Amino acid sequence: MNDNALKSTKSPFEYVVYDSDIEESFAKRFESDENVKVYVKLPSWFKIDTPIGSYNPDWAAVINKDGEEKLYFVIETKGTDIEEFLRTPERAKIEFARKHFKALDQEVEFEGPVKDVDKFMLDVTKN
Repeated sequence: MNDNALKSTKSPFEYVVYDSDIEESFAKRFESDENVKVYVKLPSWFKIDTPIGSYNPDWAAVINKDGEEKLYFVIETKGTDIEEFLRTPERAKIEFARKHFKALDQEVEFEGPVKDVDKFMLDVTKN
């Protein structure tokens, strides 16, 4: 197995393969946090079509908030929480992805960009 894989009990796969230190921190936190019911590092074929090209979110996770399970898509687990620091195409794809999920009118939350998994978990589980 690769050095960039984490054994998992909460993912549909036996191992979660991550691409960066930030993704590793998300995988470890998702794996250990009792509020995370199931999560997956989304495969490269999972795409959201946007007017400027397809977009591949990093993660999907079902997280318990106030006794209810909610589906989150976590995108851009990069080195910043500040959208303005991302390249223009990345910012545009994030905005189109937000609109995509809003148009679906489902109870799916779309978060990003996200750098700090602890801050993310605090934000999505607080009342």
